[in-house]
Amino acid sequence: MRAFRFIAVSLSVISFLILGIGISGAYAGNYLGEFCWEIEWEGKTPFVMKYAVTDMGNGHFLLNGKGTTPDGYVGVCHGNAEIVEDKVYMELIGTVNKEDYLMVGNRSVILDLSSLNGTIEGIGRSYDRNTGEIRTGYGSGTFTFVSCPE
Repeated sequence: MRAFRFIAVSLSVISFLILGIGISGAYAGNYLGEFCWEIEWEGKTPFVMKYAVTDMGNGHFLLNGKGTTPDGYVGVCHGNAEIVEDKVYMELIGTVNKEDYLMVGNRSVILDLSSLNGTIEGIGRSYDRNTGEIRTGYGSGTFTFVSCPE
């Protein structure tokens, strides 16, 4: 009898979960479009990153994007953004895969909400395919809101 009661309760709970009874609906997000920023790392040639931005609600945003490095390689990046008072805090993770090396990095961006301009700092690791050397580096620069190129 006890086993029967446990099975009946378990099936009821599973049914409620499957049917969504008593559970708030999921918010799928609202795609806002593409947004672009020009990144300049400590005086190096600037390049533009293009992000698809999805508003997840309550000041939470998902970012997925790509950019072309000044020497012609495509880098991909994803992350999130949070609006807190008059700032936008972004955390980005990206990769550039070149013929002679692979670079992965973690970037922190702080923007003014009014202009969407700000600063970027990051730590990256690269693997040199020719020498087998692994390097770690730090960089900082500017993150400037621009019109997206065609």
